Amino acid sequence: MIESIESRLNGAVEYVASVVDLSLAMERHSNHRVAAYVVPIAERPQPVPPSASRKAAQQVDMMFGVVIRVSVLNDKDGQRSRSVLQEARDAIRERLFAWMPEGATVGFQLGAGDLMKMEKGTIWWLDRYLTQCQRTAIAQ
Repeated sequence: MIESIESRLNGAVEYVASVVDLSLAMERHSNHRVAAYVVPIAERPQPVPPSASRKAAQQVDMMFGVVIRVSVLNDKDGQRSRSVLQEARDAIRERLFAWMPEGATVGFQLGAGDLMKMEKGTIWWLDRYLTQCQRTAIAQ
């Protein structure tokens, strides 16, 4: 599903990539003013009711994050950075909110958003998105 999210976000901001180790992306220097990194955050299978059929199927709650990196030069008071961050968040939200990727049973829902880090003209922000899918056993 990560690849579908990444593909969906292409064009929303200057640079989009999926990463597993976000710390590596945060250490690299980027020439892009706005970049978005798609990261898997959590998968939580729901319990299967005892009365369920013999076919092994389970609903799984999934959480993905979009980490937005904004770097604006010569922004002493941070106003332009804040504006660019909000524009990026809005553009990404427009593409993901209520979207149902292949394999999902529920459209993307909004999760919490948090400031991750601020440093020397760069803001790192994390927006979470939630969905569900159903996993079914192939062999029994």
